[in-house]
Amino acid sequence: MKIANREISAHAEPFIIAEAGLNHNGSISRAFDMIKAAADAGMDVVKFQTFKADEFCHPDDPLYKWFKASELPESVWPEIKACCDEHNVIFMSTPQNRSDLDILLKVGVPAVKVGSDDFANLPLISSYGREGLPLILSMGMSDLEDIRRAREVVDPDNTAFLLCTSQYPTRDPEARMSRLPTLADAVRPSLVGFSDHTLGVTAAAMAVAYGACIFEKHFTLDQKLEGPDHEWACTPKMLREWNDAIRSAWRLRGDAGLTLTPTEAEQKRKYQRKAGSKIRGVAGCK
Repeated sequence: MKIANREISAHAEPFIIAEAGLNHNGSISRAFDMIKAAADAGMDVVKFQTFKADEFCHPDDPLYKWFKASELPESVWPEIKACCDEHNVIFMSTPQNRSDLDILLKVGVPAVKVGSDDFANLPLISSYGREGLPLILSMGMSDLEDIRRAREVVDPDNTAFLLCTSQYPTRDPEARMSRLPTLADAVRPSLVGFSDHTLGVTAAAMAVAYGACIFEKHFTLDQKLEGPDHEWACTPKMLREWNDAIRSAWRLRGDAGLTLTPTEAEQKRKYQRKAGSKIRGVAGCK
């Protein structure tokens, strides 16, 4: 699978997404600052959310006011993508509806991310898939049967399934990282990744060891800002630590072949020479 000319696979370097989401709180300047912060943290992607509050949230819903205030107009998306290009990070955004994807297609997105809340919306996923772009599906609130149904409507060679627990934050006992190999078996040959709602970096490092190749985590510029996601989201410093832990874990994992490293091979030659010298020395004394 390729995203913006990046080869994504279980053997390639991890593909890491900074989830800005709605944490710009409707401020375009804050969205620009978030892009810069994600780039400074070494992220591959900055992902937002594209939606129209009136299309999915009733005005009586307690969160309606916040969604409406965080809604960005269609006219700003080209500016946000241009800012991403300027800072050498890939622009992505999760569409809430088909009309939102149409906006993003005009702007230019290299892949389509589907949130856990739409994982069971098979007609919507099918519609997205017909565009031919890679699909990245978060599977929070879904069991094995849900996953099998979703797999039936996507191109398995152009889709990644992200392990996700829809709890913010996810407590350690509920992360259940050992599900990743089960997920990989269920969706093969599709790729697997990890949408990380835990605190800290340990779960992401474990996900690397289990074969995840795409990673996503929410971040904010200030955990004290108003809104439901800021308190639990990473700060830029935490995002950098998370990113570094994933890349370090990937380097540590290496390949699974029982072969010698170049250093070991040289050491082996030295020991063999040393051992041969000892044997010849003993034989010469006879």
